[in-house]
Amino acid sequence: MRAAAVLACAALRRHPASAAVLGAFTALAAFLVTLGLIVATDYGSAFDQLFDAAHGPHLAVLEAGRDSAQDAADLLAADGVEEVEEEAVLATAANLDFAGQDVMAWVMVSDLDAARTMDVAALVEGAWPGDGEVALPYVLATSGGYALGAVFSVELPGTTLTATVSGFTAEPVFGGAAYQWYRLYVSSSAYADLAEAAPAAAATLISARVTDVADVDRIQLDFVRDHFAADAALVGDSTVTVAEVYPYATARLGRTFFASILAAILLVFAALVAAVSLVVVRFRVRTTIEESVQDIGAEKAVGFTSGQIALALLLQFGLVALAGALVGVGLAYLALPGVARLLEAQSALQWRPGFYPGVTAGVVLGLLAAVVATTGLAALRLRRLSALTALRSGLPSAGVTANRLPLVTTAGSRTLLLALKQSLQARGQLAMTGLIAALGTVAATALLSMYASFGLTPEKLSDALVGEVPDVTVSSAADAGAVAEELAARPDVDSVFLLDLNVRLLVDGALAYGEVVSDSSELRGGLLLSGAYPAGPGEVALGVYFADLFDVHAGDTVTLSAGGVSGEFVVSGEIQTVQNAGQVVLVTVAGLQSLVPEYTPSRVCAYLADPAESGALVTELAADPRVGEAVDFRALVAAEQGVYTGLIGAVAGVITLVTAGVVGLVLYLVLATAIRRRRQAHGIQKAVGFTTRQLIGQIALAYLPAVLVGIGLGAVVGGLATGPAMTVIFRGLGLGLATVDVTANVGLTVALAIGLGLCALATTLAVAARLRKVSAKELVVE
Repeated sequence: MRAAAVLACAALRRHPASAAVLGAFTALAAFLVTLGLIVATDYGSAFDQLFDAAHGPHLAVLEAGRDSAQDAADLLAADGVEEVEEEAVLATAANLDFAGQDVMAWVMVSDLDAARTMDVAALVEGAWPGDGEVALPYVLATSGGYALGAVFSVELPGTTLTATVSGFTAEPVFGGAAYQWYRLYVSSSAYADLAEAAPAAAATLISARVTDVADVDRIQLDFVRDHFAADAALVGDSTVTVAEVYPYATARLGRTFFASILAAILLVFAALVAAVSLVVVRFRVRTTIEESVQDIGAEKAVGFTSGQIALALLLQFGLVALAGALVGVGLAYLALPGVARLLEAQSALQWRPGFYPGVTAGVVLGLLAAVVATTGLAALRLRRLSALTALRSGLPSAGVTANRLPLVTTAGSRTLLLALKQSLQARGQLAMTGLIAALGTVAATALLSMYASFGLTPEKLSDALVGEVPDVTVSSAADAGAVAEELAARPDVDSVFLLDLNVRLLVDGALAYGEVVSDSSELRGGLLLSGAYPAGPGEVALGVYFADLFDVHAGDTVTLSAGGVSGEFVVSGEIQTVQNAGQVVLVTVAGLQSLVPEYTPSRVCAYLADPAESGALVTELAADPRVGEAVDFRALVAAEQGVYTGLIGAVAGVITLVTAGVVGLVLYLVLATAIRRRRQAHGIQKAVGFTTRQLIGQIALAYLPAVLVGIGLGAVVGGLATGPAMTVIFRGLGLGLATVDVTANVGLTVALAIGLGLCALATTLAVAARLRKVSAKELVVE
């Protein structure tokens, strides 16, 4: 063992740069794996801790205009429900100033002193409100732009709540940005005044805890089917007319889904880096044996066994891998607080990561085992290497090879021909280098494609999260049809249609959030997954959630209920959206009016010939007395999704830089090895008249094409595979999506390929430049 350790230390002293490169790869892999595993396995615990501390409800039902006491009693009697609580609240849809934009959200106002045992809010910062003050959910501080002491204002039916922000609260169900239900707390006296002034906002919050979380979907479906199927008020307006139902899974998903996506990205890229590390280990072991073959022969001649020499290799590369893994894990722990702050801005979850011995040991030992196994397999050739063969500087497989492209008979530039001959001799190294360049480029292209699709064109992200992103939306309960006709006649308006959102319906007894459109042919978003949009009054398109729940697809029939009336509708197709966790259906205005004749749509959507003019149109429409609200929807999308696109951009930038570093390090390792092994050949070439520039040109022509081909193939594969890969991730997270529209941006992809190519060129020239410092005599004699 001691002899093997001496040999290992000697090898590390001889090749410190190669050891540093391998250590850097191992550290990077450990860094990414550690971050990804900790986020994937522990971030959700921040929600679970908040949920447990708040005694959170597994099912929350917000309803109005019903016998809530009887509903609560019936829910408590349901199989699997162990606890139910009622609370009187004020609830309404309202506009909030969110990061400088008017955002439509659902607002619930609670009496601070009301008796409650479930969903008990904790104070994150500031103080509980007194008279004239309000406590807001923490997400309005992390993403909404509010601070302590700011003035908060929201309109309730019949009055306006205007108060100073005294503090920010954390609670599991009504405190995230994804589903935009915000719970405010005011003093008892302020609540009494608001309740008196806004009776139309009066509602009851029924909270329930269950014995087994897996039963929540069944309990929710049974409760809605039994209590709201015949209700005449399912088609509502801005007030809570019947029910909003929030299961545990929806609340948890809304707070953790972006962290899950980030963890998946980190782990996939970590797997690529780990694969590169193992390829580099194999390359270095084989190269070490080939370069040290005479030394190995001498060692065997003086009594060292093949096992001792192999053990020395295992120690050499194992020590480097161990050091790299420990450094990478340490850097991951240093980066965790920053990652927590980034995620907190999106989720409003205060995650305080600690130390994870299981993850730490698993990453370090896993990478070490992989490196040791790879080294051992590559070192098996030592068994076939006798001392005599090694001393003669030959391996059993070595022999005289054919002289391809002989200089005497082959026409062409000598520099090019020598480069081609060198390439043929180093086919394995070139294949490895090209493969690594391709893998890194795939990852960088995928992240840039995501950024291009969701960051540079945020309406694509909104297509996935919402479904339709018009330039301008106008609410007009008075006469939406007339407003739409006038907008359609304007030369600056490209198309106009009516589209109401969140209309409460029942699909085979299950609560659904209906999107009601006047003409589905005008839709431009990413809602449609398969089949077709509903064209006639007897058709409906189901969200993926319902298609999976009831196993119905295009051509099947479902029962749609609204206003106490039910009818059979043919499924025209499937739609997808993250909105309301995919519990969405799309029907035509005529279709809903076949159930509820008095229903009239109130939301107008418009696409403009020049989307940049949407702000001016909104300003003009705001002066129309028929218009309740005009929204620059594109600006709204940018404000709401800025936190997502910012994180995607940051991750894409980091991965791109890491990819450039990986390609540069691998190329450095291969070129440094090639130059060291061909020192005498280069010396002979200098002695017969080749210039240093020509030698550098040979090296560049021999190795750069493989890297450039790898970069090109990686860019193509990354551009084509990103959409399907993201589809798998989103579908696996249960976001109500079955496909994701992520396409490569040609400009960014070409820029990435050119940038990586220039990085490879710079690395090649920098490594080859060392030939300038050595004379021909020294190269030949050395």
